[in-house]
Amino acid sequence: MATMARDGWIALGESAVCQRVVYDLDWDLSNLDAMHVAQSPTGAFIGMARDDRKPYFTPGGAKSLHFPLCIYSATGQLLRSIPWDREPASILKLGWTDNDQLVAVLDDASVRLYPVYGDPVVLSLGEEVAKNGIASARIWPTGLAVLTKSGQFTVIGSWSSPVPRNYLHYVFTEQPASWTHVVASNTISGSVELLVPVANYLVVVSEMDHVEKPYSSLQTVQVSPQANFWACVLSSFMLEIRLAQTNQVVARLDLKSVVECDSNGFQLAWCGEDAVLVVFAESLIIMHMSGQHFAIDLFEPVILTEAHECCFQLTSTELTMFTPVLYATMNVFKIGSTHPGAILIDAIAHYSRKSAQSVDLLEGLLKDQQLRIALATCLEAAGQAWDPKLQHQLLQAVQFGRVWMDQDVTLRDEYSATCQRLRVLNAVRNRSIGIPLTALALQRLGYVGLVRRLTRARQHLLAHRLAEYLHLAHAKVEIVADWAKLKIMHSQDFDVNVLVATIVARVQASTATVDAALDYSELAVAAYRAGQPAVATKLLDHERDPARQVPLLMDMSQPQVALVKALDSFDRDLVHLVLVYLRSHLLLNEFFKTVLACPRAIPYLEQYARDHDRQLLRDFYSVDDRHVERGYLHMENAERAETVEAKLAELREAVTAFSSTRKSAADQKIAEQALDLVHEQAQIAKDHCDAGASTASLELPEGKSVNDMILYLIRTGQMTRAAKLKSKLQVPEKRYAWLMVRGLVAARDWRELERYAAATRKPVIGYPPFARELIAVGATDEAKKYINKCDIKLRIDLFLGIRAYVEAAQVAVQLSDMPGLVEIRKQTTAPADVAVVDDLLTQLRRK
Repeated sequence: MATMARDGWIALGESAVCQRVVYDLDWDLSNLDAMHVAQSPTGAFIGMARDDRKPYFTPGGAKSLHFPLCIYSATGQLLRSIPWDREPASILKLGWTDNDQLVAVLDDASVRLYPVYGDPVVLSLGEEVAKNGIASARIWPTGLAVLTKSGQFTVIGSWSSPVPRNYLHYVFTEQPASWTHVVASNTISGSVELLVPVANYLVVVSEMDHVEKPYSSLQTVQVSPQANFWACVLSSFMLEIRLAQTNQVVARLDLKSVVECDSNGFQLAWCGEDAVLVVFAESLIIMHMSGQHFAIDLFEPVILTEAHECCFQLTSTELTMFTPVLYATMNVFKIGSTHPGAILIDAIAHYSRKSAQSVDLLEGLLKDQQLRIALATCLEAAGQAWDPKLQHQLLQAVQFGRVWMDQDVTLRDEYSATCQRLRVLNAVRNRSIGIPLTALALQRLGYVGLVRRLTRARQHLLAHRLAEYLHLAHAKVEIVADWAKLKIMHSQDFDVNVLVATIVARVQASTATVDAALDYSELAVAAYRAGQPAVATKLLDHERDPARQVPLLMDMSQPQVALVKALDSFDRDLVHLVLVYLRSHLLLNEFFKTVLACPRAIPYLEQYARDHDRQLLRDFYSVDDRHVERGYLHMENAERAETVEAKLAELREAVTAFSSTRKSAADQKIAEQALDLVHEQAQIAKDHCDAGASTASLELPEGKSVNDMILYLIRTGQMTRAAKLKSKLQVPEKRYAWLMVRGLVAARDWRELERYAAATRKPVIGYPPFARELIAVGATDEAKKYINKCDIKLRIDLFLGIRAYVEAAQVAVQLSDMPGLVEIRKQTTAPADVAVVDDLLTQLRRK
């Protein structure tokens, strides 16, 4: 087991780096050095395009003028080919985002993001970059930076908000030979920092500032993934590893003493945080933090790609991974190791040979209380192992050791989680899938992130199985939705009913135990864009939310179906939305026919039109022969009208509408009276203007009620005209009497008031209203005239209202109302009145 585990190990002092050939590549490419090549951070995809600055030859030896932008899997299978012969710009640099999108920086200052499958996103680096041109570029998973030919940097710090920022405060007079970056999350300034070796300085450029650090003969610098260390190559080809904070040298190696160094170019990359890889034309050198190094001969060009915890080496024939051997694995499999984990491995090896020494070894671990440490170490080593056989043997050793100790819940849970993680890793590492994912990468990515990446790579079957195995219910919904969209896109010749039934059955089977249902509207949009409107319509029948159904149906030019769906939802705003859409896309007659064909929509149309388009409502009532409703609408419009002419026009229309049916004779009469009223108001307003100053203090009754008009006429002395208006508009006698009293009192025309009161034996409203109106305006002397004509039982309160205490007391004596007289005495304050009231009290008591 130990020999198998150490296959590919490169010993570097007390540590080691494992070199592992992950996949043999299926492509037929030989000259990678003439290409732009970039591998995704997880190693799952390889982007490749021709470098226009270098000649490219086909395997037959002929010079090729055109080469597409290609995306390959990690096994060398072509996934996507993007023709580039008609593109006006050339590719300067390729890279990948942390979301598995291929980034291409073009010489026209544009950036394109290509998903593995799907449409690209085009970004611009700005006019300054386009004007000055791009000299060099650098792409990392969360952003990019370009150095213009004018010596200024432009940076996109995050793909989530790809806004280019120009670092204009520092300009390089000469183009640097190399430069690198530090991501914003690892800097104190909070912005992306760029490290540029210039002469005897290392210039650190941030968004707002720059620092020049003395650094003699620095040629290239590379920052470790966590920005703790710098790998520096000096002009003398001295390789140094330095602490980023203190600039202290941790390790140093003279590369010339190891290999023949080529000044034309080399690659520098980190392998995790433990080692640095340097590639020359014919050699690869690995230097550990301890200073130990190892050289490997190369027989073909290689491309290095950094990842967080490893480094990939790509050649034309194979993909190799360099990973630091972690401490757990070293402790278990290192030659001569006495770690408890190594002892446990020896114990199970003896047990497999039926040797009693296995018992002695386990008893020794138990005696030293190191069995728990051995189990944890072997379990950790199993989680880091790549070979499934080695994983199985390590897990078997853990199971063997668990028998010898008490039940440990924590260890049991760790064992289950490790087995689960290894099953996932082995599934995605399989050549048919081709994702060389490490355990640390999976931990950083997460199960949900992995499933989503598989979905984007169109590995729907594996993604769905993993989601079921890991109990990722919501991820299953995303997977099925993406599968359904792809199914629709590639099923142009399928029967519509069969296709929809297949999709719905798969969706229902996958989401039966999920709280959140799948959004069928997204599938309908995909179907409509794929040129299958019939499929889209049938899919929308399964959508539960009408707010998603209706707008899509309108976009698909099916407003009638949208109207029915909106009505079924009982959502007023949704129905109004469909009606507005119909009105804007149909002729008026066709619109009314559509609404009348769906009676449930009529109340919604009436409500909407009454608030927003009353002319539309008038036309609808006319078309539907609803004359009474049309008459009422004109009456409402007349009330809202601001000019007399508009009011008259609306009222005439109302009279015409009511006259069209026998059932609305009373309504017609009311409309005619309203018409007469507006006529009179208009005439009164004209006379008011002609009268000038004599009526300037009175408010016009224009737009007011009949009562206000009669009051105005009475106050202005137009009694005859008021009487005619009363007769014409059939004002009741009692109301007219009240208006006469109120108007004459307001005009303070006491003579006319007496004349009106004497016109009949007794007014229809009696005399109390006369008295009360006069009391209200303070005309007490006039009020007494009418109080004496009132019923004797009402006189006391009326006299008290004008503080006529003597008259009130006299009435109380006439009524023999002793309590009332006593109350009057309490309210009397004037000495003369008190004497009179006291005499009356004495008289009443004698009775």
